[in-house]
Amino acid sequence: MRFLLAGCVVVYHYFYVGPAVGVVPGELFWTSHLVYGGYAVAAFFIISGYVISLSSVGKTASQFFASRVSRLYPALFCCTLMTGFIFFASGGMNNSLLIMTSLKSLAFLPMLGGGKMIDPAYWSIVYELRFYSFVMLLILAGSIDRVLEMLTLFVFLGAGLVLLGLDTEFAAYVLFPYAPFFALGVILFRRRDEGWTTYLKGMLALHFVAAVHGGYFDFGRYDMLDVSQVAIWGMTIVVAVSLALVIFAENVTVPEHFGPFAILLGGMSYPLYLLHQAVGYICIDFMSRYIGAPAASATMLVAVLVASFFVYRFIERSFGKSLKRGILSMLPPRGAALPTGQVGQPATIKIPTPRNTKGEQK
Repeated sequence: MRFLLAGCVVVYHYFYVGPAVGVVPGELFWTSHLVYGGYAVAAFFIISGYVISLSSVGKTASQFFASRVSRLYPALFCCTLMTGFIFFASGGMNNSLLIMTSLKSLAFLPMLGGGKMIDPAYWSIVYELRFYSFVMLLILAGSIDRVLEMLTLFVFLGAGLVLLGLDTEFAAYVLFPYAPFFALGVILFRRRDEGWTTYLKGMLALHFVAAVHGGYFDFGRYDMLDVSQVAIWGMTIVVAVSLALVIFAENVTVPEHFGPFAILLGGMSYPLYLLHQAVGYICIDFMSRYIGAPAASATMLVAVLVASFFVYRFIERSFGKSLKRGILSMLPPRGAALPTGQVGQPATIKIPTPRNTKGEQK
C-alpha cells in the first residue's frame, strides 16, 4: 500500500504539478483529477500514526530512537548524495545553498528545524521526525499511552496559533495541520485492542473533521494551482479513502508466496519518495528536449523505480541493522516503557489483536 501511495505522489508530480507550474515541459497530462494524487501523503501520515503506535509498545527511548534512525537515515543519506550530485552536474542550485541543504539532510537531526531542503519532498520527513520526537519524549516520561491526547492538544494549539495570526511555520512545530492525520492512525491502532469505545468514536469524529479542514487549508497555502479544484467534499473523500485503505491493509491476509514481494515494494516506497521530485524534474527537463515530455516522464518513472530498488536492497538493508546495533551500543538502556505494572517491576506488555465486526477476539 505504501508503494502504491508513493506511486500516486510520483504521478502527481510528473504528470500534473510539473507541467502546471512549468518545471516540466508540456501541458497537463491525463486529467486535472490527478491533483488528488498529492494527498497520498495524508494516508502516509495515518499509516505512520498506526505503525509508530505499534513499534513503540514495550520499547525504551533508546530502542525507539535507534529503530527510527536506522529505518530513515541510510536511504536519506544515499538519496541526498544522489540528489546533490544531480543538482551540481546540472547547475540547478547555487553551490553554497546546495552545500547547506545537503549538510542539513546528511546531519539528519537538524532537519527537525525545517526550512530549505535539498528536495521539496523532504518536507514530510520533517513532520515525521517531529512526530517521532514527541513520541520518544512520551516514552521517556512513561506516558506513551497518551499519544492520542497529545495529538488532540496539538490540533487545538496549532489552530489557535494560526487564528492568532502567527506564522504557520511556527505552528508546524506542533504538527499543524497534520496532527489529526497522525491521530487517526493512533485511533485505528487503539481500536484493535479496545474496540470502538465511545471515547474513540468521538476522537475519530473530531480528528476526521480536523484532517479534512487541515488538508484543505494546506492545499490553499502551498499549492500554486487553482484551489477551487479541491473542494471540502473532495478532501472529505481523500481522508475517508485513506482511512479505508489503512483499515483494509490491517485486516487483509497476504498470501505467503507474496510476502517477500510485498516487503520489497514497501521498502522501495521510501527511496522512491525521496528521489523522485527534484531529480525527476531535472532529468525530465533534459530528456524532453530529445524524446518529448510524456516519454521523458515515463522514462524517468522507470528510472526512479530502478534506483529505489537498488537503494533499498543494497543501502537500506545492508546498513540499517548495523546502524541500529551501533546506536544501541552507544546509548544507555534508559527510558523503558512500562505499559502495565509498576516502576522497577517487570512489565506485562499487552499485544493488541484484531477484532471482527462483532467485537469478538479472532
